[in-house]
Amino acid sequence: MIDEIDTIFPPNTPYNWKYVDLIKLEYCDAVINEASRIMSIANDIPRYIPNSTELAGYQWEAGTFHMNISVGHKFSFIPFGGGLRICPGRKLAMIELISLVVEIFGKCDVELIRSNAVTICEELSVRIRPRKYSL
Repeated sequence: MIDEIDTIFPPNTPYNWKYVDLIKLEYCDAVINEASRIMSIANDIPRYIPNSTELAGYQWEAGTFHMNISVGHKFSFIPFGGGLRICPGRKLAMIELISLVVEIFGKCDVELIRSNAVTICEELSVRIRPRKYSL
């Protein structure tokens, strides 16, 4: 990922942010998507149903219910939802995430010190230092 960032945004040069450059970062996009698939930000999705209905063999009363997505299929990918209710800001969010990844990993060395992440990360110790570039 760092090699891809260095190819598109060379070290020791000011970043000239352009959309055409950001969409070239395919590996960065893949890393963000995979991290989101493995550890989703949301654990449940609230939905409002106006009428009583049957869903998945269960009878649901009218009102709001929550779908627990933390027990989804291991290959499911739902950080921005899907279908008619897909997040309208998902592309902007991805551009912002990729920009953040470029800014951090393009200018800094990030080292994982200790992680207590099993299923829920309560603490993630990292060391961040300015990158040293070889000339």
